Amino acid sequence: MLGYSVEATIELTIPDYHNPHKLPKIVGSLAAAIALLVLGAWTYQLTSRKGMIITTFFGSFGLLFAAHQLHVTPANDWPVILPFFSAMVFGGRGCAMWWRSRKEKELRLPALLLLIGTCAALVATFAAILNHGAI
Repeated sequence: MLGYSVEATIELTIPDYHNPHKLPKIVGSLAAAIALLVLGAWTYQLTSRKGMIITTFFGSFGLLFAAHQLHVTPANDWPVILPFFSAMVFGGRGCAMWWRSRKEKELRLPALLLLIGTCAALVATFAAILNHGAI
């Protein structure tokens, strides 16, 4: 032998699945995902725009994935980034639709629904930020 020693250290880290302090934040993210899905589907029904349903599915999937990441690995940034991005996409569409509703009055309700969805995604973002320990 050449005098080399090979040591393997295996560290198992078991995620804390039963932490009662994370449960309200995860349930809040799941509720926000369902709210985005319902509000986006309602907006799609009112406007029949294909971009709206794609935005709805993306935002809802992002919030579901963020809730999963909150549950499994709370140290990474995905639980904060994805709900914030969903909120910005919904907020941008909501503000644009609100601006167009000055001339087209039938767009006022879809714009309001999108802005309510934005608020739901922002609540999930702040829950993830509080879980992340940034504040």
